[in-house]
Amino acid sequence: MSTSRLLPASLPLISLTGAASAGAVSLPSSLFALPRSDILHRMVLYQLLRRRQGTASTLTRSEVAGTTRKIKPQKHSGGARHGDNRSNIFVGGGLAKGPKPVDYAGSTSLPKKIRKLALKMALGACVLQDKLRFVDIEALGSSLTGKTSEVKSLLASSGLQEVKKVKLRALEDKTGEEEYRKLEESEAESKRALVGGYSRVLMISGEENAPELLVRGAANLPSVSVVGVRALNVFDLLKSDTVVMSPKVLDYWSAIMEKTRV
Repeated sequence: MSTSRLLPASLPLISLTGAASAGAVSLPSSLFALPRSDILHRMVLYQLLRRRQGTASTLTRSEVAGTTRKIKPQKHSGGARHGDNRSNIFVGGGLAKGPKPVDYAGSTSLPKKIRKLALKMALGACVLQDKLRFVDIEALGSSLTGKTSEVKSLLASSGLQEVKKVKLRALEDKTGEEEYRKLEESEAESKRALVGGYSRVLMISGEENAPELLVRGAANLPSVSVVGVRALNVFDLLKSDTVVMSPKVLDYWSAIMEKTRV
């Protein structure tokens, strides 16, 4: 089965208001592929492992401070046999099989072709899940003033971010089905008791550095991330509910993909 049969050839370019299409953006076959769970799983584990600091460290019985003197005679004490008090069974003793520093970045590797293939599959998954949107991020950043309320209202009015409503099981069990329905009918109560948060939005600029006013406006929105073109990665693509991308991102990454055939 070919990729072109399932992935569309282009997606609309949404205007700044999100009300109408401002054109179409073609999806190059060199940058989009049908997802495979095993490849994406390997890439996500690779990313998460390299994010770990690996600085956790504990003291063994040979490293903890204390004397090496035998705490009591071997026999005729009426208790168990013990050596020094630095054993892991004593309070203040060493820790058996505890964590030691690990260089996750240096010890974790994944072939470059697999990493590029995973990125193509993650972009293809965004298309299949209908969560990829194309917006002129650079023009959007120049039209903003850096206010959080401005970015929040823009995302809501354009349909790029939605409110997730979560039915709380404890509230449902406590109030019953009829009372729960009354809470849903009341707008004020539903906002306080039933809203679980906002959908995660990832905005990717076509430049190396995202527009400053857009970054400043989204800084206080925990569910909105604004990054530059080089920060595109598999984990963030899969984690986000909506991916807002500049068309320039495709040009940048298409040139990189051409260097290594995948």
